[in-house]
Amino acid sequence: MSSRCVARLESTTSTPRGRAEASTTLVGCARHRECTMAAAGSDPVRALDGVRVVECGVAIAGPLAGRYLAHLGADVIKVESRSRSAALGMRAPAWAPPDVGLAGGDMLAGNNTFNAQKRGVGLELKSPEGRDLLDRLIEQSDVFLTNFSVPAINSLRIDYEHVRAVNPDIVYVSMPGYGSGEGPYRDYKSWGPNLSSFSGLDYLTGDPDRQPAMTPVPLPDYIAGYHAVTAIISALLHRQRGGAGQWIDISQFESAVATLGPYIGQVSLGGEEPDRTGNRSPSSAPRGVFPTSEDDRWVAVSARTDDEFRTLARIVGQPEWADDARLQTAEGRRAHEDELEAAIAGWCAGRTREEAAYVLQAAGVAAAPVQDHLDHLADPQLRARRFWHLVRHAWLDADLIDGLPFHLDDTPVRHEDASPALGGDNADILAGLADLSPDRIEELAETGAVSAPADPPPGDAKPERPYFGWALPLLRMSRDADMPAGADGVATDRPARPGSSSTSPAGAGPVDGLRVVDLSDGMSAYGARLLAHLGADVVRVEPPEGASIRHEGPYADNRSLLQLYMDGGKRSVTLSLDDPADAATFEELCASADLVYTADEDALAIAQAAREANPELATVAVTPFGLTGPYRAWAADDLTLWALSGILQLTGYPDRRPLIPGAMLAKYFVGQVGAIAALAALYARTHTGRGQLADVSAHEVLLSTSQGGTGLPTLIEDANPRRRTGSSALGSSPYGYYTCSDRLVCLHALTVGHWDALASWIHEETGAEGVLEERFRASSMVRKQYDDEVQEYVDSLAGRYEADEFCKEAQRRGIPAAPVNPTGAMLRDPHLAALDYWSDAEQPGLGRIRWPGAPFRMDGTPWAGAAPAPESGQHNADLADGGPWRPRGDGTG
Repeated sequence: MSSRCVARLESTTSTPRGRAEASTTLVGCARHRECTMAAAGSDPVRALDGVRVVECGVAIAGPLAGRYLAHLGADVIKVESRSRSAALGMRAPAWAPPDVGLAGGDMLAGNNTFNAQKRGVGLELKSPEGRDLLDRLIEQSDVFLTNFSVPAINSLRIDYEHVRAVNPDIVYVSMPGYGSGEGPYRDYKSWGPNLSSFSGLDYLTGDPDRQPAMTPVPLPDYIAGYHAVTAIISALLHRQRGGAGQWIDISQFESAVATLGPYIGQVSLGGEEPDRTGNRSPSSAPRGVFPTSEDDRWVAVSARTDDEFRTLARIVGQPEWADDARLQTAEGRRAHEDELEAAIAGWCAGRTREEAAYVLQAAGVAAAPVQDHLDHLADPQLRARRFWHLVRHAWLDADLIDGLPFHLDDTPVRHEDASPALGGDNADILAGLADLSPDRIEELAETGAVSAPADPPPGDAKPERPYFGWALPLLRMSRDADMPAGADGVATDRPARPGSSSTSPAGAGPVDGLRVVDLSDGMSAYGARLLAHLGADVVRVEPPEGASIRHEGPYADNRSLLQLYMDGGKRSVTLSLDDPADAATFEELCASADLVYTADEDALAIAQAAREANPELATVAVTPFGLTGPYRAWAADDLTLWALSGILQLTGYPDRRPLIPGAMLAKYFVGQVGAIAALAALYARTHTGRGQLADVSAHEVLLSTSQGGTGLPTLIEDANPRRRTGSSALGSSPYGYYTCSDRLVCLHALTVGHWDALASWIHEETGAEGVLEERFRASSMVRKQYDDEVQEYVDSLAGRYEADEFCKEAQRRGIPAAPVNPTGAMLRDPHLAALDYWSDAEQPGLGRIRWPGAPFRMDGTPWAGAAPAPESGQHNADLADGGPWRPRGDGTG
């Protein structure tokens, strides 16, 4: 990390609401503490210092969780084997020297997306010696994390019973596609795309007159990965407060279904089956993506309120709209959205995407250019927020990674190293934790029990990624100024903890006893929901007219199903922060709390002042663009934030405008990361004794979520063109939707084994000899050049089956496949029924609503079931007599 700090401390004498309080605002660099420590030559304290994690992860979900823990300071040891990497087709990038050897696999840019900051050890777990060494690592660790399938977990003897026998106090995390419970899909093979179609997510992306459109990134992997980090830190916090280790089982299928809450509630109440709506919203209109004066360059525009609509009307030359009786409400405007969009499109067509967006933002209307990933090189907001980082790499001169999408002002996030080379830390790990001599490590490498690291690339100078010559100037980076200053490292000493004598009552959640003051909006509310269901006392503070989330669709009898889902189990009080007496009461409430979780910067200023009375108070600000940078004051919603992420540009049909990923997923990703930041701040408090500010940028959350396979480093390295492809995927074949006799299925034959099984099945059923040709047996990326032929072969097979039967037979043959399901199918799903997944709540005025159950299962600190959402101000009586809230529980750490 550079010691060059661009921050300044700006003192103010009043809060944004005019209260006479002194406050200090950090301007220009949200990592000021880290910069100051680096300049002073001291290592910053990290939130998860002293935590050790052993990760047996593959693909995205498990490694993503491990990466977050590593950035937060944990010592994450990634366990890999050379044989498994070969089976997954790990290869050198095209630009690597021809004689690079095994080191080439370590140079893939995509490795950094999920494995930065970790240490790497090479163990062959199928060998007795390799498996024994894994046990030695587990014995000295706090967390064991794997997203292997249930059959693989059992065959390698890394199930909970085996791991707990080695370390009874471990936090054990399994992440198989369909969970470890005894449901009919338990042993199914899965990848993120199959889970996206199976869970009902894909069905909601696209236009209603077309079949669903695939997103370019397997979003369920991120849903599961973010849920895993939330569960892990909450379990560590529980253990740090005197609790025991436990088993966290994360079904990636159930985790994805959890993000469909409002739609599940709609169907359970007898409402219509949710359908694709393009870029339109049930809550606001007009909202869409419009062509500009440049070829395939678009701008996203969203009139979120009546006032924004009137401003938009004036700007696009339609002032008469403001007086049109048909257009005075969002509902009325939705009925005439085609007419409105035509006029907006005409105005946008005469401008570049940046011109259109900047003019609208200057007037307070939510708008954003639809960016591709190359645009992120020169984005001024990302530069100001230091989103990109130059880091050390085992074989390269330097490497580029994206940062975590939040800043912690007291225990900063670590951005020092790229992903480890396979086995690159064998000597340190096996000597330090397994007490092996160098000779013994070499002997085990010769027998294959240990995967030795690759030889360095040939030549004296380290290779350089070929794009650095032109990309770094655009990023305004240089090795001299922006490379890490020294070997910061991770804290590997594990401090003593209290014994397992938790004061929480039996059946309590992992954060029982914590109080959270919640001022979230629709974009961030899922984070507070997670904290409430993990056991916190969450108090929603609303203005007298009610929180804005109460006006967001979908609706049932004019009640927001989004609000009912997000606010179940919370308390609600109403306060006007513009009123001095209410503001003082709010400050008292904050001083009684452990955490203030807010999307309101005015409320944040009051909460920061409350830290004088309660230095242990943690505050989390979840805002569209974070608290710093040139976009800080921009208006935004999920459409405009997706527009800036790079995903919108690549989602949709080749002959139409870009499309937003369906199912309101942005709200879940942002909320998940908000919960992670909150829990990290609370865990850090257990060893610093003080609270801190976490600054979460929704923009950066979605940008981070776009990095897997389509992100900036991968894009500029492989130089493959990116485009919208409808219902097929970029760069791999077969990978997409295929047509059965009744509906679509999603199939992804990634490995040679998958293809061989599929080709044999096609040959058996159709007699086609060509499908067995050797040219198809290369990697799925090589097969992409024959995509039309592959599509014809697969469709010829799929058309002989109904979707459910096709998928059962595909899974029997070891081929990842799943039907493309609508939302209602989840309520009839036999796997979810067998696992007793659903959670019902009696909501006054509506009756019994069925909601998704837990996104993860914790056997020691269970998830709180569904509860009704409060009416606005329902708990105002709790503020009576000057507002003495009950004392905080034992959650202060």
